[in-house]
Amino acid sequence: MSRCSGCGGCVSSCMVWAIEMDENKKAKRNDLSCMSCRECEKVCPEGAINYGKVKG
Repeated sequence: MSRCSGCGGCVSSCMVWAIEMDENKKAKRNDLSCMSCRECEKVCPEGAINYGKVKG
């Protein structure tokens, strides 16, 4: 998440609280808690969150 601007949109969009801001105000995802709903990816204005291709 190197392009993270620290807006916090991903944090507020996460239903399972799997994202928090680190000491540098950058988003940090907890992959163990994340349910891969991709809401954080949708709201990120910087495109800093990317899960890659969706299988299906």
